[in-house]
Amino acid sequence: MIVKWGHFSDTHLGYRQYGLKERMNDFYNSARTCAELIIKQEPDFVIFAGDLFENFRPLPVDYRSAFELLKLFKKKDIPVYAIRGNHDASYAASKRYGGDVLDFLHDINLITYVQDEVIIAKKGEKDLAIIAGLGYYGKRTSKRLQELLNDNKVLLQRQDLPKILMIHAFVEGMVPDTKEDVKMYFLSQLPFDYIAIGHYHQLWPSDFDKPGNKFFCSGSTEHWSAGEWDEKEGNLSKGSKKGFYTVEAEKNGSEWKIRPSLTEYPVRPKFYAHYDLKFTNPKKIRSTIKEFLDKYDKKDHLLKMNLRGQLKRGDLALLNMMELKDMANNALYFDLITQFMDSSYDIERGLSTRDAIIDILRKNYGLKNEDLDEYTSLIEDILSIVNDKEFSSKSIERIKASVPKMSVILGDDLDDKPKKKTTRKTKVKKIKRSKKKSGSKTKKSLEGFI
Repeated sequence: MIVKWGHFSDTHLGYRQYGLKERMNDFYNSARTCAELIIKQEPDFVIFAGDLFENFRPLPVDYRSAFELLKLFKKKDIPVYAIRGNHDASYAASKRYGGDVLDFLHDINLITYVQDEVIIAKKGEKDLAIIAGLGYYGKRTSKRLQELLNDNKVLLQRQDLPKILMIHAFVEGMVPDTKEDVKMYFLSQLPFDYIAIGHYHQLWPSDFDKPGNKFFCSGSTEHWSAGEWDEKEGNLSKGSKKGFYTVEAEKNGSEWKIRPSLTEYPVRPKFYAHYDLKFTNPKKIRSTIKEFLDKYDKKDHLLKMNLRGQLKRGDLALLNMMELKDMANNALYFDLITQFMDSSYDIERGLSTRDAIIDILRKNYGLKNEDLDEYTSLIEDILSIVNDKEFSSKSIERIKASVPKMSVILGDDLDDKPKKKTTRKTKVKKIKRSKKKSGSKTKKSLEGFI
């Protein structure tokens, strides 16, 4: 016997990204495209892993979008089994209000709401699969899942049907630098042939079709944030396609063999560029934006730029963000993010870290020759201790804070303004000699600079 199902998730119907009606329509249109392509695969049933809506109190237009989407499956007599995502409703809210939006869709027979239970998917009188569904519980996912399994041990012992688990959670290793909701090892030990995951908006894992894999996340049906534009090209991230799984399960001896396939479809093109301009000026900023827009400012595109660097204080104050954003004429939306630091020091670009330090000390403190070497070495030690991997505005601030303290230790009287050097040869030599006798004191003093 071969059992076939479709798997998609996270349609987020009603999401008005950037406050745009066009983006609300995008989320419906991409979900509809996904549904129509799933139907062409002629599955026995469909599983949906949570977040049908963007908000747990959808507007009337969002309900209509859901009706139109789910009726596509209803007309073809394809059952839809769905779980609750964190955007659909919390468990507490669902209990408090006597149900949630998915309960309503269940009541009018547009979906089968698998709400923390284990059921049998059927086609007429024929049993097709065992489906366990757990809504969103965040860090309590493992505990609630174990309770679900303990309450359904007998049903889960059946070997004549493929067993599917649907969860809405972050799995260990799924999202870099993010605390997982559930451990992968725990899930891998469970008696399921296919684990359908919602909540994460990108395809995961990349080797989903690897023999023996049973973890499957199809991602969202549209890009919910710019962080999901995952087609990389140098400093550019692009987003132009989404997808869903179609799965065939066939009995192979005592086990079920799973054959997943991915179908992709186009969505609105999106382009996100990152630029670190280092020490820059308004002319360079405008030319960078123009270069990007000349290439990507096309009808209906979504564009985003992130510019960072350092500007002189006067230039920073004169930046007109609205004027820069208005440089885009054709895109649906142009999101411009700037992260410019105030750099009152005029440092020549392209200098090494040591050369940049010397440049600051010469121009702003009037240091020369042997004094430069002494101060520069101490500053390099400071930047090394705080692990400054590249010279930045933070490095400049550290220098500004450190030089006055160094001048006290070295017997000078420097402030942050250029000044003519006074004669101090005899005094400095005496101080230097005392430093050489107790070199460890200089290192200890660095702690006060950080």
